[in-house]
Amino acid sequence: MNRKTFYSLNSKTNIISIFWALIFLNSFCVWGQKPLNPIKDNGPKSMIELVRADSLVGENSLTRTQTFLGNVIFIHRGVKLGCQKAIHNQSSNFIEAYGKIVINQGDTLTIVGDTLLYDGNLRFAKVYGKQVILRDKKVTLRTTKMFYDLNRDQAYYPVPGVLNQDSSKLSSNEGYYNTKTKYFRYNGDVEILNPSYTLCTDSLDYDTYSKQAIFKTFTTIKSKNGDISAYKGKYNIKTKVSAFQGRAKVTNTDYSLEGDTLQFDNTKGSGNADGNVVFVSFKDSLVVVGEKGQRFGDKGLTKIIGNTISQRVSKKDTLLIASDTLWVFEKPK
Repeated sequence: MNRKTFYSLNSKTNIISIFWALIFLNSFCVWGQKPLNPIKDNGPKSMIELVRADSLVGENSLTRTQTFLGNVIFIHRGVKLGCQKAIHNQSSNFIEAYGKIVINQGDTLTIVGDTLLYDGNLRFAKVYGKQVILRDKKVTLRTTKMFYDLNRDQAYYPVPGVLNQDSSKLSSNEGYYNTKTKYFRYNGDVEILNPSYTLCTDSLDYDTYSKQAIFKTFTTIKSKNGDISAYKGKYNIKTKVSAFQGRAKVTNTDYSLEGDTLQFDNTKGSGNADGNVVFVSFKDSLVVVGEKGQRFGDKGLTKIIGNTISQRVSKKDTLLIASDTLWVFEKPK
């Protein structure tokens, strides 16, 4: 072998070595890269599994898609999905289902509807229908569209919905419900209808365990014992006991009591007002202002405390009385 041939072979060897080195380096870089925002598998199973179906009517091996008919049941991480027709995409771990949709999460939660779109990777369900119903041990919620995030135990309905619990009916334009904490959040034209009262506001939080309604916007509560209005506070829809802030007022046919804060039992007609208190007796044409007010509904009297000034207006004259404490007694009916 001459020197020229040796150099030629050596050059080819170097070129081949560099070529394979580049391929190896490129492969290393490709395998070393991670996808952006990878989906996290938070459970023991990630793939949707078929439990049963009356028939398999279509199959596409290329897209790994199967179509099932009749009493179809899937299971995914302890959640049972039932329908009458389902298109199961194994590649994307996705189900498109129709007819008699049922989602069962253990023995605590059931959602029914007409159409279901379920993403197994995200554990996210979209349920549509003429009537989509969510039931658990605490409440029954009815709407026409519901999104349910199983990872966060949160249901959201972006359209009007109605909640029924005990004898109360609560409606709103949209709402959120945490199926684990049993906590609701309602937005838009919120209304609670009860045989003994009606509550109206624009946004409301509701704890189904304590029966406590929490609001931060102007709210009115109307009942046979009087009307209450406030800008912020809490109202127990079972006991009818309230704690209001931001200028609250209770009014009935006999009197009105107003203050910066107000605690009131709507059943007994008793409560306390604090801060710039104004008491008005309509029958006596009497207005009393002070720092604090106490209303005793069972005794038919009101106590105003702290730099009180009372004003009584008649056809002939006006009577003013200043004192530290003033009692207002109502005449027996």
